[in-house]
Amino acid sequence: MSPVKLLHKFFDSARLDVGLPDRFGIPVKPREWFLLPLGAIEEAIKKIKEGTLDQFRYDPEAAKLVRL
Repeated sequence: MSPVKLLHKFFDSARLDVGLPDRFGIPVKPREWFLLPLGAIEEAIKKIKEGTLDQFRYDPEAAKLVRL
């Protein structure tokens, strides 16, 4: 799995759930928008490089990675 897809899957709980009309008034639901701090993204990237991301999950309430 590519690192981008891995990050999207990992941070799915922080995905912004919003619908917006496009320029033609057709509802669009963005899949690329997330509500999380930059530090959490940086930490997840570090965990990917270390090969340990599978030992963590993202906690949206605490806004940080937590060990499983």
